[in-house]
Amino acid sequence: STLEHADLTTVAQHRRAEPPKLVGLIRGDLDWIVMKSLEKDRTRRFETVNSLATDVQRHLDNEPVVARPPSQLYRLQKLIRRNRFAFAGTTVLVLAIVAGLSVSTWLLHQEKNALLRALTAEKAQSRLQQESEAFQLLGVAAHGTHWQQVEDGAELACRKALEIFRRLYGNNHTNVAACLDQLSEILDNTYSGSFIEEQKYEENCRMLRESLAIKRKVFGNDSWVVAEAIDNLTHCLVRPNWTSLCLSKSEDKTEIEALYRDKLSITRKLSTNNSKEIFIPIQALAGELLSENKLTEAESLFREALAIWRIDNEKGWGDPLEDLAEILTHENKLTEAESLLREAALLRQKEKDDGHGGLRLASTLRHLAAVLDRKSKRL
Repeated sequence: STLEHADLTTVAQHRRAEPPKLVGLIRGDLDWIVMKSLEKDRTRRFETVNSLATDVQRHLDNEPVVARPPSQLYRLQKLIRRNRFAFAGTTVLVLAIVAGLSVSTWLLHQEKNALLRALTAEKAQSRLQQESEAFQLLGVAAHGTHWQQVEDGAELACRKALEIFRRLYGNNHTNVAACLDQLSEILDNTYSGSFIEEQKYEENCRMLRESLAIKRKVFGNDSWVVAEAIDNLTHCLVRPNWTSLCLSKSEDKTEIEALYRDKLSITRKLSTNNSKEIFIPIQALAGELLSENKLTEAESLFREALAIWRIDNEKGWGDPLEDLAEILTHENKLTEAESLLREAALLRQKEKDDGHGGLRLASTLRHLAAVLDRKSKRL
């Protein structure tokens, strides 16, 4: 305080000492009482011996003395000394409360962690049980699905498995895609006779589109898994052309063409000099373009397919001879069309001789006859 600093300065001047050094020398109440008793200024001394004795008694009673300049810290120290047992007890009590709260908090935290671990373990156990159930259902569905025949309960088992997989993984997981593929196969094998039930057909295509989208997200677009999913979807989309239920709509044709282009692009990127891998998607896209009367691009692709086929015409590939001849016929390139059809006729004759029937040969000969007839009319 200001008063205390003034007193120390006065004493320091009398004793020819620096105030900071004097602070270290004057520590207790008795020092202050003695210094006040020795003040040269009468107004600053104790007025009577009784007042001196009273100040000494105040020191003995742990009360603030008059000789010492008061401060809040000094008063607090005196208060604590007068009530040391009460303060000690209070301190112990506070520390006990703090310790108790700390222990309680720690125990609560441990209990909470244990509860969370138990809940996590329970959820994991439940998840494993549901996964096991879903895979068992999917196995039942796969076992009960055969070509053009589906056992009772296979479709229901597959739908239950799909529901569980969606609940566990969300909608973008490979297990969901696998379940969609299996359910699509089941629906594909339950079409009645030669007619496709329209509702099942639409659902089938919808599931295969979802499966393809999942595989694109999981594996990226340039993947054989995606290429296979494209095959499944295009097979579903073109199937109405094989029945008398309906004709492919223009929007379906657009989707089919885009899928064939995507499949060919993926195959070109991933194929390691495998002629058959490239030949098949080229043929598929070229055939779709031919059905859409996009003859120029279809001709280019069929010529590429023919070049591959001539290098490695393994039995069972099929051949682009008649397809290219059909385009050339539409374009009035009849001489080249005739040459290709004669080559195809010879191939069909060999197939007939091997016991594979003569229907393809008959079709090829009719096509050749039509071309020769057009040529004769031009002449």
